[in-house]
Amino acid sequence: MDFSNFVEQARIAGRLLRAPPVEIAMYGSQEAWSAYRTFTKPHRRLPFLRNKTFGVALSLVPQSTDDPFTAPAFRAMRRRRKHALSCGYTFAPFEAREFIDPILAINRSSRLRQGKPLAASYTDAEAVTRYCERRHPFFGIFDKEQVLRAYCHAPALGDVVLFARFFGEFERLEDGIMYLLFAGIAEHLAAARVRDGHPAWIMYDTFVGGTGGMRTFKERCGFHPYRVNWVWRDGVPS
Repeated sequence: MDFSNFVEQARIAGRLLRAPPVEIAMYGSQEAWSAYRTFTKPHRRLPFLRNKTFGVALSLVPQSTDDPFTAPAFRAMRRRRKHALSCGYTFAPFEAREFIDPILAINRSSRLRQGKPLAASYTDAEAVTRYCERRHPFFGIFDKEQVLRAYCHAPALGDVVLFARFFGEFERLEDGIMYLLFAGIAEHLAAARVRDGHPAWIMYDTFVGGTGGMRTFKERCGFHPYRVNWVWRDGVPS
């Protein structure tokens, strides 16, 4: 057991117990409804908690199209993003069904992710094909030869966008590709929020239960742990 990680998670949990929850509305699609039911069902190991309500990793979507990462807190993030750009990587949305083989190559580039083996749903060609054909949108990082090296499936579930799958080619992670991918998505969503008034949040799983390295990445990108009160709303706000 990583004792320092355990202590940090306990500290986060203690702070959250004293903090009021934020309320986030979900609406708009069957995918959003399914996610709402998943987020609010009893936790598998802690049935007194709802599944995704404690320690949720959230980042506010900027309300301006200006660069949202100019604050001192984003210094490390800016440095890694700049490094990826200097290596020739670029960000762009893409159609996942046209990139099944590169997505499989990214998923299979390491047997372990966050210290755990990947489930077959990430490495089996048929399972990945089904996933990519049924879901959108996807955003990616491409190298100089326009080969996909990182991707994210980031569906809008109402007032929150979920990082459902967020993967990079393992050998290229030190190039900063995941920082560039997050920055590109955040800027894309900022433009949508300026235009439409939503979404307001980006969610990337939770802080409680993750590794120290993943927590560092989230903190550098502006994610913070929250308690969340998820509410369902019929229709889509104008």
